[in-house]
Amino acid sequence: MGRKKQQVNDDAWGHAAGAIGGLVTVFAVLGAIKDKLGLSWPVTVVLVVAVLVGLGYGAWRLRSSLQRLLTGQTQPAATLKQEAAPAASLATARRTLRRFPRTRS
Repeated sequence: MGRKKQQVNDDAWGHAAGAIGGLVTVFAVLGAIKDKLGLSWPVTVVLVVAVLVGLGYGAWRLRSSLQRLLTGQTQPAATLKQEAAPAASLATARRTLRRFPRTRS
């Protein structure tokens, strides 16, 4: 049993060292970008986050477009659901208005 606890303890130290190494790498990259562009820290962080979000969105769009192209779909299912929603909302509104007729004051 003592060996198992020692392995868990070593794993925890290994994870902590990996996390610290990851943080050092992130700050080194941010520092290099900051120095190269001459920006402040907050602007550098916002710029890097915006670029990463843009890259992620572009990759998602590319992937979904390729899937749609390869499978022969004309529209994604979410678009079809969104188009059907206003009709259902209109029917619900009409039913609600019938239950509560207008009163004249």
